[in-house]
Amino acid sequence: MKKKFLVMSDSHGQNDLVQEVIDKESPIDGLIHCGDIEEAFGKDLSFPMYFVKGNCDSRRIGKKIPYERIIDVCGYKILICHGHLYHVKYSLQDLINEGISQQVDIICFGHTHIPLITKKKDILLLNPGSLAFPERGYQNSYIVLTFSENGIHYSLKEVMEY
Repeated sequence: MKKKFLVMSDSHGQNDLVQEVIDKESPIDGLIHCGDIEEAFGKDLSFPMYFVKGNCDSRRIGKKIPYERIIDVCGYKILICHGHLYHVKYSLQDLINEGISQQVDIICFGHTHIPLITKKKDILLLNPGSLAFPERGYQNSYIVLTFSENGIHYSLKEVMEY
């Protein structure tokens, strides 16, 4: 069975961009948001959404959203976090160590506003960059993550501003 997930981060209240990406990539089976949401989405959506709190979310999003969570999709164990608690702007080592200790296959994180797709210690690390405010030299971006009988496929995509 094939499942398509969107991975995004750092939308910083720009829910119009979130909706634009959802509309562009639909149909999808789920949404992973790696934090710094800042405002709850106003529209009810018909697929599972997995959110974590980022460093800019503490007051606005509320106490119900965790700083990290682990989900299972098609037998793959995925750690979702924002990354600030693992100091990802300086090194990925703390994040990788957490992934090893939690025995995950994939880590989805944000915080740096710079996209990254790499594999370390047999863990796929996915940072979709920032949906709203990319770091200088980068574009607004997200990742399409697809699970199928042939494995995991991923693609970094840019939000096209019109």
